[in-house]
Amino acid sequence: MLHQYAIDDTIREESLPFKRTIYHDVKKSIEDNSVTFILGARKTGKTVCMKQLRDTARESNVFDEVLYVDLKLCDDKESFIDDVIDSIYKDKNALILIDEITYIHNADRVICSIGAAYAETENHNTRIVFAGSQSLALDSWGHSAFAGNAAFITAD
Repeated sequence: MLHQYAIDDTIREESLPFKRTIYHDVKKSIEDNSVTFILGARKTGKTVCMKQLRDTARESNVFDEVLYVDLKLCDDKESFIDDVIDSIYKDKNALILIDEITYIHNADRVICSIGAAYAETENHNTRIVFAGSQSLALDSWGHSAFAGNAAFITAD
């Protein structure tokens, strides 16, 4: 079950009174693409954007399941990735926000495994957003794994 990996740290609207441009760009990308990568240096708003997306998606009830996981804080990274791949194969109507993807061992292989799962299925109701500060690596891995079928948005 994906929800076991989540940390309940819902952002309160009063603590973040505005949303950066990247929020709107990523939200539109989620509507149009199964997979989105948020690239950018540290402290450019990637994590805040993902938490805002999580909170908005939960309120809207567009997805049956909405999950944000920071892999820097996740204890069982490998099981989490297995569950993400399982969600893709089962075509769950889910939004999975994976922050700090580069904190998992062999992140390039993990992204390729997720890409392979998408390539083997026809329906793509599971939407995934990756974020991390190693932009060049993520850009390369994402293009390789998803062969042009993912969106890339840069936070600056």
